[in-house]
Amino acid sequence: MVTVGIDRRTLDGDASAMLATLEGVLASYSGKDVGRLRAIQGEGADAAAVARDAPRVCTVHLGRGDLSARVDVFRIDDGRYVAGRIVDGRIRGKLARLDSERFATLAQGWDWRAARPTPGDIEPGRVEQMPKPYRIGRFVLDDETVSRRMFGGGRSRIKATERVLANETIFIRIPERTGPAGRYGVLVWLDPTPGGRPPGVFFEVCDELGLICVGAQNAGNGRPAVERLQLAFDALATVEARYPIDDDRVYAAGMSGGGRLSSMLWGTFPDVFAGAVPIVGCNCYKQISRGDGKAWPAAFRRPKGEMLRRLKSNRIAPMSGPSDFNYEQTKVYVEEFSKDGMDVRFFEHADMAHVMPTPERFAEAMRWVDQPWRKRRQEDTERGRAMLAAYIAEFGERGAASAEERARLVAITIEAPWTSSAYLAAALLGYAAPAVDD
Repeated sequence: MVTVGIDRRTLDGDASAMLATLEGVLASYSGKDVGRLRAIQGEGADAAAVARDAPRVCTVHLGRGDLSARVDVFRIDDGRYVAGRIVDGRIRGKLARLDSERFATLAQGWDWRAARPTPGDIEPGRVEQMPKPYRIGRFVLDDETVSRRMFGGGRSRIKATERVLANETIFIRIPERTGPAGRYGVLVWLDPTPGGRPPGVFFEVCDELGLICVGAQNAGNGRPAVERLQLAFDALATVEARYPIDDDRVYAAGMSGGGRLSSMLWGTFPDVFAGAVPIVGCNCYKQISRGDGKAWPAAFRRPKGEMLRRLKSNRIAPMSGPSDFNYEQTKVYVEEFSKDGMDVRFFEHADMAHVMPTPERFAEAMRWVDQPWRKRRQEDTERGRAMLAAYIAEFGERGAASAEERARLVAITIEAPWTSSAYLAAALLGYAAPAVDD
């Protein structure tokens, strides 16, 4: 069992994923699935690698019969993950150095809602510099991660990140309203200039959809791409540490060279970024002939297996027009994405040059990218309301007094998780669950 806190949790056998999360459980593994944890273990490291203030990421509780052990996972200064066995509150023996990319991939699939963020203190509606310290991104773009994620495990000529996070500046804008259940979505902005401030054309739709917008300063086209991508992950991690975020609503948008990078985040980290709006600049995973004896090179490799399935379920909305010098390339890439079964829509405007779109045009693209999530949310909300109404009509608004009543309440948290109805069902089951609005 993997938990947010250090205590092992005891869950009822019929508990749902939502109820487990409310108890602070991130994941549970048994039998051969434990191999997924063993597979991320690398070479040993000295316990001194964990400084006194190194943050604990999670705790892994191991058990077989009467035997049990506790292992804590820490994040050290360079962003690597290490694990150590804990006995009487202290690390015993050597640490295990974890394969950082594999651990981050595994952890990306866990539900972190029980990890309570530090309350942010930024006034909604204003672009402000986010107070330091900043968080290292869950993924660190070292040589191995760049190779696996961007080049399918093949050789990469891209140099790993060398950014010093303490020297960076991140800007943030909190929307005037949150999303459903008090949780925000996040739009990561990739600026082609050194500015990094979220652009005003985003504000109206970010307020409408409840999206925090975040961008890094000095991360324009003049900086190596891997540094700019790393800062996108760092900015996202810092937001997640301070605000309640819905991990299913993380998107990327950029202009020109930033648009190209937003398409790379969509294509190489589909488990993190649920969609992208590349503006007058887009990259592709194929090398495509231009028809003049030259070719547009592939910027990354298309993922395989589960990651490809995820990619096909995420939307990408390139924006361009005939007066944009990237128009023909973007148009061809959209056609290739469509042939490959990607969920793509070209927001083409006859009068658009190599410029930012109007607020109305960006809003149209952003709504389209976010629409699948909103559709699922609406369906869950309606289903949850109907199930809860049926329960109350039969049993009244009280806690479960029988196995049947309990099963009915648990079913709401399975069929309509994280809706107001599911939170109320969890409260009736005795879980610490706040009242929320849909």
